[in-house]
Amino acid sequence: MSNKVFWGLIVVVLIVVGVFIGTRKSNTPPPPKVVASLSSLNTGPAPWPAEYQRLADRLKAIDIPLLGAEGSAQHIHAHLDIVINGQPVQVPADIGIYNGITPVHTHDASGIIHIESPDANATYTLGQFFDIWGVKLTDNSIGSYADNSSDTLVVYDNGKKVNDPVNLALRKHHEIVVTYGTASQLPSIPKSYNFPSGL
Repeated sequence: MSNKVFWGLIVVVLIVVGVFIGTRKSNTPPPPKVVASLSSLNTGPAPWPAEYQRLADRLKAIDIPLLGAEGSAQHIHAHLDIVINGQPVQVPADIGIYNGITPVHTHDASGIIHIESPDANATYTLGQFFDIWGVKLTDNSIGSYADNSSDTLVVYDNGKKVNDPVNLALRKHHEIVVTYGTASQLPSIPKSYNFPSGL
């Protein structure tokens, strides 16, 4: 057998083996993926404490990091008021602060949302804030309160009604008001918030 024929056979064998191995690999199912969940969102009545036990799981589901320190590339603030059946609901302190800090969080119970991110171009939404908080928010419900024949969820941004509150971007010095109840229970909707000096 000549050298040419011998090496030709070796090449053919290597190709066949490679195809066989490649086929076997492609038919092997991938390992099961661990999918993060928002199943820990509070669907009960107000008031709602900040939920920390499943915070890391929710952050993974919405692809928001837990930071070692506040980010500084983007540093803005928005304000949130919540009114359920005509009664104000407190936004608790330390939402998103537990074994680290999320780019979207609160420091006190004033309703001021701090956006302190290492990404200057990141946009965070009201829905993400509620996911971090651990409270279920949809376009027609909050916690256990869902639209019905007499009560509705209505959200305002700087005094203007919002049609897609979950995807409402948190913007610098915006006043967001989340209301639920009858039309007669709607409060006077503020168009702005008087932020403390330096915020």
